[in-house]
Amino acid sequence: MYGKYKVDMQGKKIFEGEYFQSEILNERYNDEGLPQLYQNHANCQEEIENMIRFIEIVSQMLHLKKSENVIEDIEKAEGRLRIKLPDVVKALYLVVDKDKILIGNKCRLLELEELFVKDNVLAVLCRGKRKKVYLGIDLAVHHSMLWEENKTDSSWEYEICMESFCEMILEYVAIQAIGRMPFCGTYRIKGYPTSEISACELLEESFQSIFIRFDGYYNWSCAVMLNQNTKTIAWLRTGEFYSDIQIGSYESDVIEQFKKIRGEDGYSEKSGKSLAK
Repeated sequence: MYGKYKVDMQGKKIFEGEYFQSEILNERYNDEGLPQLYQNHANCQEEIENMIRFIEIVSQMLHLKKSENVIEDIEKAEGRLRIKLPDVVKALYLVVDKDKILIGNKCRLLELEELFVKDNVLAVLCRGKRKKVYLGIDLAVHHSMLWEENKTDSSWEYEICMESFCEMILEYVAIQAIGRMPFCGTYRIKGYPTSEISACELLEESFQSIFIRFDGYYNWSCAVMLNQNTKTIAWLRTGEFYSDIQIGSYESDVIEQFKKIRGEDGYSEKSGKSLAK
């Protein structure tokens, strides 16, 4: 099916692209009469482009180099597997740095020569060493699948609440980049429960003087903030009555500015008032 839709945990954002019956959470969830999809859904072109844009920004901040032979390596992998890589997978390999450090160690992006297909699912990421769990893309409907290698007679599983592929990669990249910056830390922000204020609103209203929200990441309970001038990245996940935020920067003053706005007790400022009740 092709058309407009909304996604669970993505707020009011309207997407347009191909989607599948198995991904529909509600047929008529909203006033617009648009279907609402599970969070784990096939990514449309807009989401793929946002993933590419974010990785390019972060790569420039960290001065990472791209592989010179990636196009040739993709063609070799497609020939070996006898498939065309899904657009989202091909886009990732084209944009990620040659050492793939932005995807991380805990969840490793497979080398192109390591890619394999099992039960019509392309394995792309792997986490764990002794107990390996692969994350793949279904070649028929293009949503994310999980498969545990060490489990006897295991098969790919589709978790409806798992983040979509692009959303997951964007989170990995943000967190990995933060940890590789000269000044970084994890802090707690106390304030309104997540039912009263979203992560994006919290960061925009409280810390916009330091950085600006990346406009291609739509998760309601999380947010990514950037400041390309100071080479700063922040990633926040809201909790029930407090939120955890990770910040990485090339300038120590950014961290100090954040601490000042946040306050000694962890309460951020909103319109001059504490977020505490």
